[in-house]
Amino acid sequence: MRQQQTPEEHALWQQLRAKRFAGYKFRRQQPLGRFIVDFVCFAQRLIVELDGGQHAEAAEYDFRRDAWLKQQGFRMLRFWNNEWSAQREAVLEAIWQALQQEPPLPNPSPTRGEGLEAADIARPAVVQSAPFWREEKTTLSALPGDKTHALAFPRDAEEAALSPLSPGGRGAGGEGASACETGAQLLQRILRERRARWEAKQLAKFAEQGKTPPKDWQKKYPAPVQPDTSDLPELPEGWVWASVEQLSEFITSGSRGWADYYAAQGATFIRSQNINKDWLDLSDIAFVNPPTSSEGARTRVQINDLLLTITGANVGKTAPVNVELEEAYVSQHVALISLVNVTLGDYLHLFLTAAAGGRGQLNKEAYGAGKPGLNLQQVGAVVVPVPSEQEIIALMQSLSVQFGAVQAQESAIAQSLKQSAAQRKNILKAAFSGQLVPQDPNDEPASVLLARIRAERAVRDAVKKPRGRKAKETS
Repeated sequence: MRQQQTPEEHALWQQLRAKRFAGYKFRRQQPLGRFIVDFVCFAQRLIVELDGGQHAEAAEYDFRRDAWLKQQGFRMLRFWNNEWSAQREAVLEAIWQALQQEPPLPNPSPTRGEGLEAADIARPAVVQSAPFWREEKTTLSALPGDKTHALAFPRDAEEAALSPLSPGGRGAGGEGASACETGAQLLQRILRERRARWEAKQLAKFAEQGKTPPKDWQKKYPAPVQPDTSDLPELPEGWVWASVEQLSEFITSGSRGWADYYAAQGATFIRSQNINKDWLDLSDIAFVNPPTSSEGARTRVQINDLLLTITGANVGKTAPVNVELEEAYVSQHVALISLVNVTLGDYLHLFLTAAAGGRGQLNKEAYGAGKPGLNLQQVGAVVVPVPSEQEIIALMQSLSVQFGAVQAQESAIAQSLKQSAAQRKNILKAAFSGQLVPQDPNDEPASVLLARIRAERAVRDAVKKPRGRKAKETS
């Protein structure tokens, strides 16, 4: 993620920020899956990119990136920096025209020969025209509390094979997985991998210290907490209950005292306000420069981690790290969950945000008594239903499509409310200008009515009783 905007991006952002552009809400440098886009309007599913000369050499990468974003239901507008510098009004007009189109639903996968064509993501022709967007009055603003973000789920077997969600994909930790593996077998594989990683770290520590591993050192393995299933319902066949700690390589949080490391630039410092919408918002971040002697490596954020607020008003809010951060750490108010198998990342995130799932469990612990807060043991004890990896992929694919449909409905409702408010104003204007009902030429003119009202008022004023004191009664 770039910390500094180019001059062209800064100038365009001044036009788009804070709903200045005809009421539409844009976000800047927004993570979407494993990519970061320059500007995005979630309500209209529109991404705007400003490209410099380096993109001419990255055409193939940009095409694949745009193809993936289009699969998630986004439309792309790309402009060269020199187009913005020379024809600003024309660029803004092209953006405004795109905002007037109905936002699309996620497309079928191009690997099936459907959906995406090269022309769908071509650069728009920039032509000079009058800036109609400045005159628009009844446009659709972003929905209140807009928190939509793309879910990076594979859409078919070919894409799943290359996906980080798949057993054989990048970062899946899926060695030994089989096509017919159940949720219970997946959990056992995760637990074996969890222990193997701990043992590898211990051996590396012994080697670094020049020591021979002591006898029975493997018995010191800290076994994860078992799920409490006493009051839980029966799961579908092949599913199993697991604790968050069983699914995690480790769970940690930031340390106190990092206020001394704040800096104008440096490593990204993720605080509770960056995840208070259940997704990672990097639009307002702090920076730190921790010394090399600090224990910051323990709290360093990696892609596919899960972050969870453990203190304060936003306790229980959860965000996945779907973007590669060069160097980032968490504050003491944020728990960091490093998963053994990242296939479960988005699935676990949605479960932890569900009132009937992890959020309900966390809220019960956080708001039991006194100031709201969670400890790492309570986070690790959250009980999660675990299906097979294949079921997770199918489930998340279905949810992605349904979330897209819900957002389309919300956008339509928001536009209808805007139109209804405008229509109400038009009706009242017509009513008070005599245009709502036909006019009868035999009706008394308004001027005569006003003259009669003034005459009646003058008569009333003339017969008012004189003021004076009431005479005292004598006995």
